[in-house]
Amino acid sequence: MAHSDGLSVPLSPILVIGIAGRIGSGASFVRDKVLQSLRTFDYEVDIIDVTELMDRVSHALGVSELQNIDDHIKTIDEIKGNDNAQRIRRLQMIGNSFRWRFGNAILAALCVTDFIAPDIAERQDGLKCRKAYIIDSLKHPQEVRLLRQLFGGLFWQIGVVASDMTRSNRLQQRKGFDQVAFNFISDEDANGIEERDEDKTKKNGQ
Repeated sequence: MAHSDGLSVPLSPILVIGIAGRIGSGASFVRDKVLQSLRTFDYEVDIIDVTELMDRVSHALGVSELQNIDDHIKTIDEIKGNDNAQRIRRLQMIGNSFRWRFGNAILAALCVTDFIAPDIAERQDGLKCRKAYIIDSLKHPQEVRLLRQLFGGLFWQIGVVASDMTRSNRLQQRKGFDQVAFNFISDEDANGIEERDEDKTKKNGQ
């Protein structure tokens, strides 16, 4: 069934939708449009915020590692004096540490084990009512692969793309980024995981 805004929504009892996009791409806007569209088809919708998830489970990294992350952020000249940029960099580093320690699909796995699976188990309607889970947001291909393995055709991925200029302007207006901070955070957003993957592969001798 297609909605007037062009989004085609299969009328399945359960949908899992992953939003993916680089920082400042407009992923939150797309998430909200998907939420509205799903509700027009009588879906009950839960949004799973991966940022909030990382805040909740960050203690699993240990006090020492979290302190090392905080100490390192204070030394980064490109984002000094910008609380928003420092907060985002901290989340990037926590996410990368989780993937390094527990595997690249760990955050998607936690979305399933801590939110989706318990919610499905507690439902009393026998899956007669439609339910959708929007994961905001996915950052690694292994996260997508895991969700496809678990949910098959009930999982949809939506990628959000915007030019560097558009992303830079948004972050300057909304987060107070200057161009130096944007370049640093954007580069880390694009390259941090890949660099860790490459380094891990070399250390494993593969």
